Amino acid sequence: MSPNRKKLQKTQPIPPQVLREEIKEVVKTEFFIGPVPSPDMIRRYEELYPDAAKFFFETFKNQSEHRMELEKATVAANIKSERRGQWLAFILALVSIGSGVFLLLKDKDIAGLTTIIASLGGLLSTFFVQKQRNIKELKRKRPESR
Repeated sequence: MSPNRKKLQKTQPIPPQVLREEIKEVVKTEFFIGPVPSPDMIRRYEELYPDAAKFFFETFKNQSEHRMELEKATVAANIKSERRGQWLAFILALVSIGSGVFLLLKDKDIAGLTTIIASLGGLLSTFFVQKQRNIKELKRKRPESR
């Protein structure tokens, strides 16, 4: 090396392009959230398997229909269970109040009145507790109404 070149290197910084080689890497990441793959993914699957789109959409349709059938069955079972519970509560209330009336007729005034009042109190408290639960559930499902 010439003495002039050594002097030049000491006095001027070397540009970064000369010191290192730049490596650029492009990374492409895709993700899709949904019941069916993204259109681009379906196109790529179609290249490998010609009926891929049909398969995805039929599978999605079948799963949706199955889910709806399960939801209908669940709702029907819940309604049936609630009706059964209401009938059993009604029968229990009639028996309890009837027992209180029977005790009143047998000159057991305190026991008869206590039985009737306890039965009515239990019915009313159950009604009001359920009403409050329904109100809370509606508020939870409709946040805009708060």
